[in-house]
Amino acid sequence: MADPTQTSVSLNAATGLPGELADSNLDDVKIDSMIATETLPFGIFVITAEHTCSLPDGASTDVTNGRGGIVLRDPVKATAGVGYVVGDVVPVLRKGRVFVLTEEDVTYDDSVYVRYGAGGTAGSFGDDAGTSERAILPNSRYRYGGGTTNPAVL
Repeated sequence: MADPTQTSVSLNAATGLPGELADSNLDDVKIDSMIATETLPFGIFVITAEHTCSLPDGASTDVTNGRGGIVLRDPVKATAGVGYVVGDVVPVLRKGRVFVLTEEDVTYDDSVYVRYGAGGTAGSFGDDAGTSERAILPNSRYRYGGGTTNPAVL
């Protein structure tokens, strides 16, 4: 029988999937339920109005006005490969830590930028303005680095 003794500990956080909570302190998390007005992938930034949510539609104020959040993953959705479809109830993270994919590599404590216009996927994340279609997400920083295939935590 193999010895079950743990002989090492990883210093890196376990990698999650885009849209999964990366937070075990639920006292510091705020999640709202919204209705999708378009197809929304997991782990993408959305803007909210009343009880609906959608991708940013071309204005930097969509990102900077404080009415947005990040689409959380639902592991039991039949449309798991797509995310949420029109009419689905979508959990939107307003406060807390979450795994997201980024358009380029990011590192700890980089500022968080969100794409709101053409040139990429609206609602996707990056580490600088890069182009004129990204705006800084107020009060946000990357807690763990990541990139296009390895999710970062913000």
